[in-house]
Amino acid sequence: MPHAVLIRPYDVVLSPPRPRFIGCIASLIGFPEGLSGRDDTDGKTSPPCEKQIRRGIIRGIIWPVDPGNNTFSIWVKHSGHTPAPRIIVKANPQVGLQSDLVVQAGPSTDWQQLTVQFTATDKGAVEVWREVRAIEQNAFAKWDDIAVG
Repeated sequence: MPHAVLIRPYDVVLSPPRPRFIGCIASLIGFPEGLSGRDDTDGKTSPPCEKQIRRGIIRGIIWPVDPGNNTFSIWVKHSGHTPAPRIIVKANPQVGLQSDLVVQAGPSTDWQQLTVQFTATDKGAVEVWREVRAIEQNAFAKWDDIAVG
């Protein structure tokens, strides 16, 4: 059974790395106060999901990687404000990732999957950030359903 280990209210370690569906993000990582919260009315597969309710970065998904090809995906739904939300996989030269990888959502306000792939040269971990950059007061992003492989 896939599992996640909570290491802080909003951080999660996905372990061990292997192809699998991780599940509802709201049940895995908790919510930074004032930046996001649980939304019991929506979700990619089913409620709940995490709703990021203002501009900012949610840090702390720690993604373990093995040498070779690695994939991380997360679903996002947003208010349609620009710029659209994005995920950032932070550089870690120890695993062969020399610079940040950034994937931005498209303009659609429906659920869309953001996927990052890279080839690691060594076993280790990278951190995934989720960011809302729109400045409008009613801008939001909903995050759900993490999968790694």
